[in-house]
Amino acid sequence: MSHHLGWLNTAIGNFVAAHACHAQALEIRQALGVAARRDLAETLTYLGLLEWTQGDYAAARAHQNQALDLKRGAEPWGIAFSQWNLANVALAEGHLEEARRLYRDVLMTLREQRDRWGTPSVLEGLAYLAVVEAHWQRAVVLFGAAQSIRELTVSPLPPVWRPNRARAHPLESGPSRGQGVFLAAARGSLGDGVFEKAWAEGEALSSEDAVDFALAA
Repeated sequence: MSHHLGWLNTAIGNFVAAHACHAQALEIRQALGVAARRDLAETLTYLGLLEWTQGDYAAARAHQNQALDLKRGAEPWGIAFSQWNLANVALAEGHLEEARRLYRDVLMTLREQRDRWGTPSVLEGLAYLAVVEAHWQRAVVLFGAAQSIRELTVSPLPPVWRPNRARAHPLESGPSRGQGVFLAAARGSLGDGVFEKAWAEGEALSSEDAVDFALAA
């Protein structure tokens, strides 16, 4: 129960309560030992997600690595979730090649698992990576594809993550900004016509084609 309350409080931005819940879950699951290995890995994963959301990247990286150590040989999706979290941390810290490698690994796992629900978050990560590298057209295609898949799967981006994405890049112009500031910068760089064409191209991609596009470069 504490673990799930921790995630719910993270999703609504109640970080003090989220930390308290995850700390309680961590204490209980550590006390249970080997029998709770999988549950402990899950708690560490979501604690790391909370820390990434707050911008505590060192703690987030440490907890995701601990979770991965416990997940070796576990189900592919659980491993991919921690890898996605580590990719976000790497991007925020400016380790672009590490982020690219991890995002690509996660996408390949999701494709093998036929999982569309996690795909938009990875496409958005690669889109922000493209922004950092000033590959504006690629970024817009990826953002458009991610948005289309989110609408299809009814899986909107949790609002609590949007400011964190903005903090990871110098284009940020306020603590409440998120994807919009990047899209505005892309439109300014590309011009309205190229921007709209790139967005439409992304929207028109199927989930499978979007993954192929993301892995192509």
